[in-house]
Amino acid sequence: MDIHSSLRCSIRIGEIIIHLQCPTEDYAKDLRRYFNAKDESGQGIEIELEITAGEENIGIPESLFTEKSVSGNHFTITGHSASGFFDAATGKGKINVHYALTSSLRTRLFEQLMYQAFYSAVKRTAGHNLLIHSCGVIRDDRGYLFVGKSESGKTTIAGLSKTYSVLNDEITMIDLDGKIPVLHSTPFNGYFTSKVEGKAPLSSLFILRQSHKHAVTEIRKSTAVKTIFHEIVPITGLEDEITGETHERMLDDASEIAEKTPVYILEFRKDAGFWAEIDTMTKKNGVI
Repeated sequence: MDIHSSLRCSIRIGEIIIHLQCPTEDYAKDLRRYFNAKDESGQGIEIELEITAGEENIGIPESLFTEKSVSGNHFTITGHSASGFFDAATGKGKINVHYALTSSLRTRLFEQLMYQAFYSAVKRTAGHNLLIHSCGVIRDDRGYLFVGKSESGKTTIAGLSKTYSVLNDEITMIDLDGKIPVLHSTPFNGYFTSKVEGKAPLSSLFILRQSHKHAVTEIRKSTAVKTIFHEIVPITGLEDEITGETHERMLDDASEIAEKTPVYILEFRKDAGFWAEIDTMTKKNGVI
């Protein structure tokens, strides 16, 4: 697939690159702006993007992972909001997506297709990388990860940590290939404009609890694994469905993260004083 530069949007996540061939220059510009994409010339998977216009009411599902059927290399999202294929052997594919998924706040749904493209690319590299719903911050060359359900305070933590390097307030990437997990920024959530690019060894992971006080407490590993499991973006490529094996892989990865990284509960109120509590706990446990 020869992608003309004016029609290209190249999305980088760590060492993974997703090259999108857009149908028009305007779509390419919009996606490059949203993902803050740069001109990436490296090898990566190549996806032809086709936009379908039509009725607005097409029954777009809440999750493009679970509302999906697969036949061979081809997939269809319920409601026909998206369909396409990906050939793992060549690293090339095509996505036909309803225009509603690439406009306004629904671009967050289009991102779910890019999560799947990311996992398709990871399988080709045989890497051990995953995406996780989280706020990631680099402070003093160490990575800190904050996880929790929707409205638990990830964006609040990001806003209170602007004096450091905020990688994202919604989606970050963890590289589990080495002895120590490495936290990476991602270009996802284009509406959060304060994020920066970067990576750092993952020092600690915190499960968020909004409170009237600041406190950091230790947590049982079983509870940590369960929480992390639910925040991992399903490890599902464009050509895959979610299966029992998918969940086993996610559980294994959650266990590995909890084994390699100290996990705590962070109670916090809406000021940056929680960082002092984090320092106290990490120094106490020798996590420097």
